[in-house]
Amino acid sequence: MRWHFIGDTGLEISAVVVCCSMVILAPATEPFYGAVLIGEEPMDLLPTNDYVLLFTNCIITISHMLLPLRWCILWPLEMTVLIGYPVMNTVATGELNIYKALVSTLLVAFSALGKRQAEFREREAFGTVLNERTMRAASEFQLEQ
Repeated sequence: MRWHFIGDTGLEISAVVVCCSMVILAPATEPFYGAVLIGEEPMDLLPTNDYVLLFTNCIITISHMLLPLRWCILWPLEMTVLIGYPVMNTVATGELNIYKALVSTLLVAFSALGKRQAEFREREAFGTVLNERTMRAASEFQLEQ
């Protein structure tokens, strides 16, 4: 593998940086925010900006459920989503949609909680296997003597 010089933590951090970049750059691909950038009234041109919210929620779900990242590495992505979307929405529309911010916050919170619980269970299972192997090795050593 070519990336062995980075190490596991480096790869995790790189994945989080890529995910954060995708969240930050998502409005650039959304016509709603594009209208704001060119000086047009977005509500006149487009009815909603929900695609950015959906995209950021997909990134949160993928990073927490599919990518093998540790819970402690994911907090910058979580903060980027929690802070970034309300700020972008407030700047673009002039008002904060509390419902969308709350739904996004709940998704991030429950994803983080689920990731933490899964990681805790994995560590518990590893500890159990390690204890069983230690006891087995000790009993085999006693039988040999």
